[in-house]
Amino acid sequence: MNIRLMLLSLLAASAFSVVSQVFAAVGSDPHITLEITPPKWQLPAGRAVLAEREASLSPSEQPLALQLHPLLQAEQYREALALLKAQQSDEPSAALWLIRGQIEQQLGDNQAAAQSYRAALKILPEFARAHRALALVAIAEESYSEARTALARAVSLGITDSTTYGYLGYINLKAGQSFAAVQAYQQALVLDPDNRDWQSGLLYALTQSGQYDSAEALLGDLINQRSDDTELWLQRAQVQLRQHHSDQALSSLEVAMRLGGVSSANRQAAAQLHMQSGSFARALELLDKNLAAGDINMGYLSRLANWMMSEEQWRAASQLLTQIEVYQSKLSSTDNARRLHLKARLAEHNGEQKSAMAAMQNAIELDPSFADAIVGLARLKTNAQAYAEAEMLYSRAAALPGYRQQALMGKAQALINQERYRESLALLRDSYREQPSGELQRNINTLERIVNQRGGRG
Repeated sequence: MNIRLMLLSLLAASAFSVVSQVFAAVGSDPHITLEITPPKWQLPAGRAVLAEREASLSPSEQPLALQLHPLLQAEQYREALALLKAQQSDEPSAALWLIRGQIEQQLGDNQAAAQSYRAALKILPEFARAHRALALVAIAEESYSEARTALARAVSLGITDSTTYGYLGYINLKAGQSFAAVQAYQQALVLDPDNRDWQSGLLYALTQSGQYDSAEALLGDLINQRSDDTELWLQRAQVQLRQHHSDQALSSLEVAMRLGGVSSANRQAAAQLHMQSGSFARALELLDKNLAAGDINMGYLSRLANWMMSEEQWRAASQLLTQIEVYQSKLSSTDNARRLHLKARLAEHNGEQKSAMAAMQNAIELDPSFADAIVGLARLKTNAQAYAEAEMLYSRAAALPGYRQQALMGKAQALINQERYRESLALLRDSYREQPSGELQRNINTLERIVNQRGGRG
């Protein structure tokens, strides 16, 4: 076996591991996530009213009610509250406490409103609308456990309208009870099938609970009603991704992009799916749109280009680099270092070793801690038999987090090329103590035999 080549299989395995990580992170990630606008539900506090089914004002409160009525109609809540406080008796009815709480809630004083609702319930524990009103205050204060208890009590007391079930769905989602949320939203939609808040809530709950088939069925119905809704197509793509239906997800994404209003993150996800399917031209087109929009994510783009190279898609990687270089002046020093590293790799592939070394050197000057460029330049120096420089670079890379093993292997190879076998053996032993492997042990055994055969030399 050629001693100078004995570590090539080990180094190749190390390089493959790095490429595999890039591939998992970029090329065929099964966890591609789209940027979906989270549902926002408007949960109204309700208007203050003067009568409720479960309770009524006492006869002595009727004159006050007549004075409050025009103020409430005109939504003059501060004036109404001042009047109520001034004329409220020492023992108000449950109905009056409810009205006071509603006024306080309209004014944004949730703590005072909660106290008024609790006062109403102390007088009339089965006051269903007071339970629901208390739940709304608890929702506003993000006290979801209290809100859930209050709403469940309101339902048990006979309030079974769509809004109450919709609130229950919302609270269950907030509490992480997605299965319970599904049931509540389904009931809300039975009573009010065209309510978009409840549709969005049910869709979100189905997705959160992993009921993807049901979610896709619901999306099919909604898209039939609103085929020009970009967000629905994005949600359908997300559900299809969760089902591992990448081709279908890509088709849904393409519809969303044709409709417009798609974010850079979602175009990037579409580009990633096109890469997986081998549609490099379309992927590059989408990435170019992101670049033109000012979204230059060099961390992602450099990983993507490196993955292309690992897949022997050198032409696509070169096209991506050309697209990036149009916006070179907008890149930070760190991002320009990444660009130069890609340029160096392409130059090396084309047999332009001097250009590759120059680009790697420039990348390191822009970002002195850029480990990939340091290791890359060290390898090029080794190939050019500039061993002293290569060893210094490998030692520098070994001090950087996550690159010690790779750097030790590279330096060991440089030492073997110079027939400095004992020094190389010492490095391999250090590496084995830190990260044992069968392949590394076999290389150590081979090198030990070589050293023993050579006696004191090397």
